Amino acid sequence: MDDKALIGTGCVALNLRRAARVVTRKYEEASRPWKLTSFQFSLLMALTDSPGAPQSALAKGFGMDLSTMNRNVQPMVKRGLVLVTPDPKDQRVKRMTLTDEGAALFELAFPAWANVQRQFLETLGEDEWPAMRAALKTLRD
Repeated sequence: MDDKALIGTGCVALNLRRAARVVTRKYEEASRPWKLTSFQFSLLMALTDSPGAPQSALAKGFGMDLSTMNRNVQPMVKRGLVLVTPDPKDQRVKRMTLTDEGAALFELAFPAWANVQRQFLETLGEDEWPAMRAALKTLRD
């Protein structure tokens, strides 16, 4: 492929950014009635699956540094959706858990998220998403 083909429609960064905007917009629209961003919804989901997870592990899983994670979590703490507490064995480690209010909000918002998820999976087709997910993991790793 010549260098000019790498620009424009062939640019990995441009294409990923465009797709990310479309996907994020759809999930943001779905979670808007509950005043959640797509990140906040994803964090509620992660904490549903891994209650008491270390904040550093969650940051790594979301592909962000700890200070960015902390900035993004603070509005959820203020809303009473998430608790951040020191680990009893190591005060440097901060553990995150959902409050009852956070868990209830997740349950309310989940059907809208699941609907968007189904729409994207239908658009991509049964075989495309696993291949795309594997390609994205290759880029992350």
